[in-house]
Order: sequence, then C-alpha cells, then structure tokens
Amino acid sequence: MTKEEHLALIVKATPDFEPDTKTLYSNSGYFILGLIIEKVTGNPYETVLQEKITKKIGLKDTYTATGNIDVNNKESLTYFIPPGGNWKQVPETHPSILFGAGAIVSTPNDLATFMQALFDGKIVSRQSLEQMKTLKEGEGFGMVTFELGGKTFYGHTGGADNYGAWVAYQPEEKLAMAYTTNAKVYPVKDIVGGAMDIYYNKPFQIPTFESLAISEEVLDKYVGTYSVPDAPAKFTITRESATLYARPPGAPNAFPLEATAQDKFKIDNGTATGIVFEFDTTKNQLTVKRGEGQRVFTKDK
Repeated sequence: MTKEEHLALIVKATPDFEPDTKTLYSNSGYFILGLIIEKVTGNPYETVLQEKITKKIGLKDTYTATGNIDVNNKESLTYFIPPGGNWKQVPETHPSILFGAGAIVSTPNDLATFMQALFDGKIVSRQSLEQMKTLKEGEGFGMVTFELGGKTFYGHTGGADNYGAWVAYQPEEKLAMAYTTNAKVYPVKDIVGGAMDIYYNKPFQIPTFESLAISEEVLDKYVGTYSVPDAPAKFTITRESATLYARPPGAPNAFPLEATAQDKFKIDNGTATGIVFEFDTTKNQLTVKRGEGQRVFTKDK
C-alpha cells in the first residue's frame, strides 16, 4: 500500500472529535507524523531513524521493516492458538501499512537501552522530554504512565497481528523494563505487572487460567456482522465449537474471545486494558471498549 493511498484513506475519514478537545491514541496520527518527518528532513523515515536514534546510541537490532518477515534475519513470525486448538501462524501485515505507527523492528534489550538514553538526555533535550511526560487524559507526546510494583513508570505499549511490545522506565531508580512477544495468549499487562511485583518483592499469585463456558445456543445469537452507520468499519463475529471469534475492521484474521460473563467477552491483546466486547441482543448491538473509549456497532440484517 503506497503512502499516498494510505493518506487518502485518512483524509477521507471523519474525525472522532475537534482538535484540542480530547486525547486519544491514533495509528493514523503516527502515520502522518512519519510523513511529516520525511517532508521536514527530506529523507526517508528509516534514514532519519538511523541518524537520530539507532546509530546515535548504538542500537544494533533496531530498524524499519520494509518487506515481509525474514526468519533468516532473526525476525519472528507471529502465532495464535484458539482455545483447545493448535498453534496457527497469523497472516502478516505488510510494514507499508504500519509505517510510522508500528513498522519498527527491535528487541527488549534495545528497547531498554533506548529508554535509558532518552531519559539521560542523549536523544532529545530535557525540555522536550518534559513535554513528552506531560499527560492529557492519560496520553503524552508518545508517552504514557504505568503503575508497576507501586511505582510510576513512563513508556508505551504497541502491537500488530499477534505481536506485543511494552517498554517502561522508572526515572528515580533509573530502571528500564522491556518485554516483547510474538504470540499473545495471556494479558501482557499481567505478565509485566507480575514480573515487577516479583522484582519489588510484592505478593504474586500464580494464575489459574480458568475461563467461563457459554453454551453454543447463546453464542449463536452473537454471530454476525456489526457496523457503524456511515462508516466502513465492520466487526465480524463467528463461532467455532464453543468459542466466539472476532475479526476487527480491516484485519486479515479473527481472534478468539474469552467469556467473562454471558454477554461479555474480551481479547487480551497486550494493551494496558485489552479490548472488551459487550453484546445486547435486545438492541442487536455490540459495544467495543478499549481503555476509556468505546464504539457501538449495530448488527447487520
């Protein structure tokens, strides 16, 4: 997908709110930032990444992906496993679609090194770092905060397909933590939170991995395609045996949903809160919640 084609889709879309009235993470916003970098510098995004960051602080395993995954270059494919099933490879999202919103390849070691360099003033000025740390509705300039082990960390999460990445930094202790995975089957926030609880000698309860069983008769009531009026976004809900699957708008594959109640399900996708699905059969509606935001979809007839 060309950058021009991608930008045309963004321009055609309807804004969620007026500028400076609300804060919300946006892949489209980071895609546009990538275009701005190229226009301001006159250089490709990957060249600027090298000059301003990777070569500057010695990151040897961080670069911009430009093509399909190359396992011979120590790059990882991504997988998922349906409940009671076997591992399956997840179809690749081409990096041209991700661009400034997630086309960077890295490792936990490089991510931790990056955060240390950022807070040591080796990448941007102290003034710029303070701007990054200034939060509005939980989001800063490329930065959020996490409460881990009773301490406040700065960093961010990310992911695509079934990848997940998490990097965080505790300034007072000069402590960096980074985690990556290519097969999310358990909430990344619980893995990271558990690791930091153990680090700080706090109590840690080993999870039981029990899930709620919903009858196939009830699950069938939720199967269908859900859309938003005057928008191309559609969620497709299917069932295989006793498991519901959701395919998000534009996604090449569906992900299994875990039941938390008769009408509530979740995808633990590595973000701080995951994605929650609530079905209302009386209104033929599906409410998708992610963090503080939510969107209501109506079942197509």
